[in-house]
Amino acid sequence: MASSSPSALLSIADIARLYGLAQTTVRTYNGQAAQRRRAGTSRRHDFPAPTSRIGNSPLFDAEQVQVWFDHRPGRGVGGGRPPKVRDTISGSDTPPEEAASCDPEPPRAPAQASR
Repeated sequence: MASSSPSALLSIADIARLYGLAQTTVRTYNGQAAQRRRAGTSRRHDFPAPTSRIGNSPLFDAEQVQVWFDHRPGRGVGGGRPPKVRDTISGSDTPPEEAASCDPEPPRAPAQASR
């Protein structure tokens, strides 16, 4: 038999505390997801819609928030500019794709001292 107990409800403050996020971050996630839902352009793992309210404060289903958090992309997902590779010999910064294609300089002959 299925459980008849209602799922726990979480406020924005609860979500921030449980998942180590700032409250403003949770509000932003909720606001952006709400805008996309209104525009009909919601994404696969958008922040869940509120299931209830207390006054003007939204409350979210704890299970839906957990699923959202588990499938949320981590930091750095989506690429971005590659980090520079520090050349320890010359001290210059070179992007990794250029560093791989550069031919090393041939060794130089030692300079002869003039007398």
